[in-house]
Amino acid sequence: RKGADYKNYLQSLTDYLYSFINRTKPMMELDQELTDALQDINGRFERGECPGWAKEQVGAMAHSGAHLDLSAFTTPEEVASLGLDRLKSGLMALGLKCGGTLEERAERLFLTKGKDVS
Repeated sequence: RKGADYKNYLQSLTDYLYSFINRTKPMMELDQELTDALQDINGRFERGECPGWAKEQVGAMAHSGAHLDLSAFTTPEEVASLGLDRLKSGLMALGLKCGGTLEERAERLFLTKGKDVS
């Protein structure tokens, strides 16, 4: 039930935003802009340029444990985009302190990139 309600909410929001942009920017070719944006995103995904969404991974957690592949991330801020729970799991898998703020966890995990801490 909740899934259907959320899907309806997202569809209503999408319809509203589409209508809003058409009214506020009537000269914009919105359908073409959306097509171009989708092609850009798909291209970046195919090239592996979306941090945390490498093609060979299934989500950010690549293995049955909670090990995180940090190769796609270039800054601690990008690692932070995974959220508190994923960062906690990644830190726990490495045997590191897993508490702290989102930024502290991201920094701590990012410092392990390219290092053997197992």
